[in-house]
Amino acid sequence: MAKNFTPIHTINPSIENITIQARVIRLWSVHAFNNPSETNAIEMVLLDAEGGKIQASIKKSFISKWRNVFLKGQAYNISYFGVGKNAGDYKPTMHPYKINFRMFTQAQAVEVVASTIPIDGFDFKSYEALKDLDNSVLIGIKIY
Repeated sequence: MAKNFTPIHTINPSIENITIQARVIRLWSVHAFNNPSETNAIEMVLLDAEGGKIQASIKKSFISKWRNVFLKGQAYNISYFGVGKNAGDYKPTMHPYKINFRMFTQAQAVEVVASTIPIDGFDFKSYEALKDLDNSVLIGIKIY
């Protein structure tokens, strides 16, 4: 039976019982400022079949549960998470909200072909378009 997934671009704090299917396209650890061997959070960018991207955060108190679960490039069905404002000085996505893993968050790895959810999620822009971006959004530049 096919499951109905919430498109990432529609996620906001007023929606309940959300389940998404998304691929991890970026994955990194945030280390403690004074102790680089201590991990304070795991962060990732998720991409769904409609091209929606959202940041997901696993705070320090839940790292032991999730430390070796997520792999870059793998797709997951994720549910029972919190949704909060995407605040901060630097944002890896332009989505106004982000996903916060909680005690009862569930994630299951699934096989999804790359034609359904792309592997990388690049969103190429012209130089002119970059000048109009919010300067808190992180970008990468490729020079030819």
